Amino acid sequence: RLRCENCSFGHFQPDEGATTCIRCGLGSFADTSGMTECRQCAAAGAVTYFEGAYNSSACICPRGTFFDGGRCMICPERGLFCPGGHEVSRGGRDQTLLLEEGFMTLQGDVRYILTCLNGKERCPGLRSPYVADEVCKRDLGLK
Repeated sequence: RLRCENCSFGHFQPDEGATTCIRCGLGSFADTSGMTECRQCAAAGAVTYFEGAYNSSACICPRGTFFDGGRCMICPERGLFCPGGHEVSRGGRDQTLLLEEGFMTLQGDVRYILTCLNGKERCPGLRSPYVADEVCKRDLGLK
């Protein structure tokens, strides 16, 4: 006689009486035992990089996207490097973003990437876009 047991974290089983459990697929997780379906990552565009995720901290924005306004947004074509990896359950600003050489933002708004007039020397990039380069702001007549 078989004894039914709850599926463990990261697994589910929709059929009552089944004796095997199924790992949650990519982009989903099971954060309690005995789930009949996995929860989807809450942020639009978020993924998990492994099957069987057992909590929402496994949901991240993939490479080529950044977290903004509760969703994973596609990275602009120029000026911003989006390596991915922001844990969407943390919310807040995506701290994985890096500016490319010769570009800046104003007041950290990554929706508006500006080209620095004096190029790479004044805006070396590879720093958080949330702090605009003071020299670039002067070049644009903003200070």
